[in-house]
Amino acid sequence: MGRMRVLVISAVLASVLLGLMHRAEAKVPLLSREEDLELERQLKILNKPPLISFKFAGITTPNDGAHKFYGAQTVISVFNVAVVDNQTSVASMWLGSDVEGPFNGLEYGWTSDGFKSTGCFNALCPGYVQVSKRRVMGQAERFVSTYAKTIYKRRFLLHKDTKSGNWWLSEYIANGTNEPVGYWPRELFPSMSDYAAMAQFGGKVYSPPKVSPPAPMGSGHFVSNDFVRTCSASQIVFVEAFGQFYAPRDADIQVVADVPDVYYVEYLGDATRKHPRREFVVLFGGPDIIIKH
Repeated sequence: MGRMRVLVISAVLASVLLGLMHRAEAKVPLLSREEDLELERQLKILNKPPLISFKFAGITTPNDGAHKFYGAQTVISVFNVAVVDNQTSVASMWLGSDVEGPFNGLEYGWTSDGFKSTGCFNALCPGYVQVSKRRVMGQAERFVSTYAKTIYKRRFLLHKDTKSGNWWLSEYIANGTNEPVGYWPRELFPSMSDYAAMAQFGGKVYSPPKVSPPAPMGSGHFVSNDFVRTCSASQIVFVEAFGQFYAPRDADIQVVADVPDVYYVEYLGDATRKHPRREFVVLFGGPDIIIKH
């Protein structure tokens, strides 16, 4: 089995000085000129093109500049799939400013290799401020789903604090409370200083050239309309400017499968009638695909 890490964050174009990482939010100081220059240098480094290209299967909002997201929340089922030879498998929620050219973005979910291959991830990214003592960014997940039997899920929320402008990560823990895990100062995201323009939910995989079999996505299987054999992101909601949740409108959701014959996606929209408590949900996985008609 590949080593599975949950609570994975990808902070693209996100960095501040290491000395600010563990200070409480109220104590974050103004940056000196020297710190400003160091921040600019680190941002240039992180703005380089990614080293690897992921294949995506999931849902996305349109890249049309017409949407303003102040956060999003979902529940993702957690699987520990086997990866080999530097493969990577991810299930996540992504918020970003754009997908064309340089952009800012936050991504949260789980991965089966700890993102050893590319980017800046987990609490190791300069600038992330860990707050919770009960949930730590990047810790190995203790509980994972058992295929076709028991499903283990995590509910998490990425949202912008309208007062400070910082982007917060919160997660529901065992007793049902919403635990603030940590935050990223607003200075890290100049293109998301007011809001995010796009949101995506689903799976991503990477396999080096000539490596087979293909990296498993989600549970490694896709069975249509089946929540114990297929990974899902359910109870999808967005956050509006005043902090209220609202459901996605089907007309604003696009289904994307980069390699549909290998990795499949099924968007059920509001599945409450057939699947109580799932609400707006998307299923994704592969390369083992079984389509039910």
